[in-house]
Amino acid sequence: IKILIMNKNSIISKLTHLDTSAFRCIGFSKTGKYTKEPLKFRSNLHKLYNNLSLEDLNELLKLRTNKK
Repeated sequence: IKILIMNKNSIISKLTHLDTSAFRCIGFSKTGKYTKEPLKFRSNLHKLYNNLSLEDLNELLKLRTNKK
């Protein structure tokens, strides 16, 4: 992932995909079956992430993807 050259929307999209994937994995591990995220899950996350600065989003993406 080229974090430094990604724009804000690209980073937010990547983060919301990671969160959705994590939600589904956690749901599967708890129930043993596929668990769909709630309605507007990614949309709500996008709104929250959009309030963060580009620098904060870059840092969050680095943490979530274990990149330095």
